[in-house]
Amino acid sequence: MLARLLGLLAASVSTCGAGSSFIDFRSVDGQLKADNETFHIKGINWFGAEAIELVVQGLWPSATSIGDALDLFASYDINALRLPLAMDSVMDDPKVKSTQTGGSPSLAGKTYLEVLDVIVREARDRNILIIFDSHRIEASEPDFPDIAVPDDITPALQKLATRYCDDPGAWNVFAIDIKNEPKGKATWGKGDEDTDWNLQAAKIGNAVLKKCPRLLIFVEGVQTNIKGVSMKWGQAGGSLQGAKDYPVKLSNMERLVYSPHLISPGVDYKAPWWSDSSFPDNMPDLWDEYFGFVPKETGQAVVVGSWGAQMKDKNKQWANAVSAYLEEKSIGSFYWAFNPQHKTDYNFQLTQVFTMRLSSTLVIVAATIAFASCEGAPIINEHDRFSPVKISPVNYAPTTSDGNRFLRAHEETSDRDKSKEGDADEERHLSKLKRTFSEKLPTEAIAKLTRSKSLVDLSKLDDAAYLRAIDGNNNVLFKRIEDMGFNPETMLKKMIDHQGHSDDLLLKDFSKYWVQKYPDWKPKTS
Repeated sequence: MLARLLGLLAASVSTCGAGSSFIDFRSVDGQLKADNETFHIKGINWFGAEAIELVVQGLWPSATSIGDALDLFASYDINALRLPLAMDSVMDDPKVKSTQTGGSPSLAGKTYLEVLDVIVREARDRNILIIFDSHRIEASEPDFPDIAVPDDITPALQKLATRYCDDPGAWNVFAIDIKNEPKGKATWGKGDEDTDWNLQAAKIGNAVLKKCPRLLIFVEGVQTNIKGVSMKWGQAGGSLQGAKDYPVKLSNMERLVYSPHLISPGVDYKAPWWSDSSFPDNMPDLWDEYFGFVPKETGQAVVVGSWGAQMKDKNKQWANAVSAYLEEKSIGSFYWAFNPQHKTDYNFQLTQVFTMRLSSTLVIVAATIAFASCEGAPIINEHDRFSPVKISPVNYAPTTSDGNRFLRAHEETSDRDKSKEGDADEERHLSKLKRTFSEKLPTEAIAKLTRSKSLVDLSKLDDAAYLRAIDGNNNVLFKRIEDMGFNPETMLKKMIDHQGHSDDLLLKDFSKYWVQKYPDWKPKTS
């Protein structure tokens, strides 16, 4: 396996470092530095711990284990892992159910934070960094509020900072992303303490640094609403145009890393950029405007926290453009995501079926080189950079043996959940729906709305059938909403409020159903 910067630093502090148990990560001169040497993040997201499952997904029986997944990352010189978390789970530290970790018996009986400890330790043994992502306030909530409330976030992040700060065995916990994808009502530079993300980010970041001065603080952009900037369209967490004139002011600016998110045409399908005749050649100028200027103009490093796309049509063009741009600008990134669940949008499908596609999607994941900190250390050569992926321990494609193994494990787990923990699952399910719809709905009505044999199991379908089934499922759900006597416009608005950058897709599907049934009805979403 190729030597990596982290391995060199961790193995021989006297050679590359300054005699400390921890690597000194800093954001200076527009670059990320590790013990004074330029360092590039080549990372990946692994989600699940932000949701009610309480743990990264894929640890079901016969699926994969933490160690196997991390071995796969290490084999491609991925040097950092971004873990989305829920703040209430950090504070409450509930026990993780064995049905979610059946493939890793050593996790049996462990709590939320104890499982994080295992991931941190296993990643450390492979020289993989960990960044915690403040992804949700509550695990049962489908989305993070547009605007951050420091009191909702700070206690949990301080708890994480305290837990890992002084432990030499957790030297690889190097950063915290303090809020996932500010959007909507979030502003930048407007002077409003209740909505200005740059002001809120400073409060949260400084509170974390008080508990652990060594951590990097990752701050994402906003969607729109930036003082002095006219924007026709924006993406959640995507724009840092206010960073020069209205910077996030941390007590130690060398700990500040700006971290925009990039959203593909498959998700943000109404963005005007995709229909431009010059697409995808128009994208680099846009990225320059949104965040590419930050290293030179502010002196802070930039690391893209999330990007990815299904490798076909405009999504493939976009992904290749992102790869080329980040490599040209020497900007590190975290690919979204290792999980196979995001089948139609973006996932790290490590399968023989998708090998050729991934030879291009991995240009950044397997080619943003973690340049050597010690003289003479090897870097990735051209062949290794573009070598296709071989296999995945967690696999979505049902046409492969691994895919069938994954699906069987998932189905077996679901069956056990229903039989052994039906009451708890039902209560959690109803609680989530009540929050989503903000209605005092009868239990029977909610159950009727969401539980039906008419809903198609999407997990076993190919892409075309998958999309058709989504339309069918939506029609089933919308018909139930009608049967329950809800005002469609009211319900649509409440659903959109919880969908973030997916709201346009929801609007399209919902409108399609109602317009077909009631030709004179038009949605009102404002």
